[in-house]
Amino acid sequence: MEAPTVAVTLFNPTKTRRREVKAKLDTGFEGGLFLPFEVYVDLGLQLFETSRVVASLATGEFTELFASRAIVVVGGLECLCSAYTTLKASKCLLGWEVLSKLRVTLDGKRGKMSIKDP
Repeated sequence: MEAPTVAVTLFNPTKTRRREVKAKLDTGFEGGLFLPFEVYVDLGLQLFETSRVVASLATGEFTELFASRAIVVVGGLECLCSAYTTLKASKCLLGWEVLSKLRVTLDGKRGKMSIKDP
């Protein structure tokens, strides 16, 4: 069984670029978004970068991440959040920084999920 995914709309902080993606829900990721490098650049997030961050991966390894801010729209919520990537990034993850602002209900037995802005 795969991790639950949700369609999200992403914008750069000035809302001059937009991208629709499917993101996996990752409650173990403390940040807002982890994006494929291509999506990060397409949104122009490199123009809004903050300090780089060293992250601990699930494998126990450490890696340096590019860090920026982005706007995410999901489940009726629009919020500014952190966005990260690496040169090798290929997955899109929606992390706890955004998930903690939503009401997420997972029904694994029925294979259903709902996301709402409480």
